[in-house]
Amino acid sequence: MARRFVEERNIETLEDLISVYNEVKTKMGYFIMMGIPIPDDQRINFRTMLWVSSVVQQPNVIIEYNISRFCTESYHKYINTFLDKFTFATHLFLMDADEIPVRTDVLQLMVAANEDIVVGPTPIVKSNKGICWNIDRYVNHPEPHDINFLRWKDLPKEKFRINYSGGPWLIKRKVLETLKWPYFKDVFDKNRRIIGQDVYFDMSAAEAGFELWCEPEAKFEHCRPTNLNIAMNEYFRPDTGGIGYGGFSITALDWDFIKDVILKNNVKNVLEFGSGLSSLFISEHAKIDSFETDPKQAEFIKQRCRNENLIIHLWDGISCELPQQNYDLVFVDGPKGKSSVGLTGGIGREHSIRIASEHSDRIIIHDANREEEIKLQDKYIKPYFNLVAQSSMCNYWERRDK
Repeated sequence: MARRFVEERNIETLEDLISVYNEVKTKMGYFIMMGIPIPDDQRINFRTMLWVSSVVQQPNVIIEYNISRFCTESYHKYINTFLDKFTFATHLFLMDADEIPVRTDVLQLMVAANEDIVVGPTPIVKSNKGICWNIDRYVNHPEPHDINFLRWKDLPKEKFRINYSGGPWLIKRKVLETLKWPYFKDVFDKNRRIIGQDVYFDMSAAEAGFELWCEPEAKFEHCRPTNLNIAMNEYFRPDTGGIGYGGFSITALDWDFIKDVILKNNVKNVLEFGSGLSSLFISEHAKIDSFETDPKQAEFIKQRCRNENLIIHLWDGISCELPQQNYDLVFVDGPKGKSSVGLTGGIGREHSIRIASEHSDRIIIHDANREEEIKLQDKYIKPYFNLVAQSSMCNYWERRDK
């Protein structure tokens, strides 16, 4: 169809071709440029290639490929081509070589959504969280919002606004004409990546006043090896009222570790800093005083507790009045604090770790291997406690003079 459309016109120069494409855009209402980064091993999913080959037969779709070790480099080349060369295109569609559309008409569905940026939801596997969608549903926070990937079963049926996502993206021209280079980049704090390239693009667009939306009917698959033990963790776990493992919650492995300490030491009462999934699980085994700095988080957890063992106290993250002086165990996973970008847990735990060292003979520190937590454990815990056990995220300490 596309070839016949062009052959019917007398095209001798690039200007002639652009004129034809402008005619196509006017006639069909939109024109899409597709950009697919090809890895340096030059591998692309066969089903993806079949779909692309069929899509570009349409007269209002054109494709660009680029082989690069880093997809950010390809994305920038596509954007430059879109802005400077393919001026007739109304939308830029970006996807990766391992993504496969579930339906052949996903581009039409995304165009019909008619938003600044439209995302096709794509499944990902987060370690110890299971299968989820690569999107974070919109919440009207006054500050940058912690990423919380949408659980598999919670995908709405109608289009909905989102905060952050990975691709594929369908982006209107006005968005890219407004944003500044670099459009995609990783942001590091020392040697730790705190913002990925996808989120950086989403944040930049939002700061410029553009909205991100998800069209749930425009689903994509991910052609990647999946560890089924990890993936199925999402399904074979207690009901938590919509809270998933991982992210800023404890992981399944964390809970196995914590529960083992509780059961082996006959723990009856727990002091906790940072209310969350751990609060709900611990309350099934012991009475728990949980201290939380965020009133919304405190209310969120209260509503999901199924027993009377959990009492949540609001505090300022600095000083607190404890209901009792000594606890069988202290679990430290807060305050969450704020980083400069609002996308990581941040550090705000000096006072909670100090208080923990004063009110129990047993302490579990979550995120124990982060640089700041290591310093605080060295300062408040290590001089008086022995490190008894470790998991990937937790250190379990017992007082030396027990």
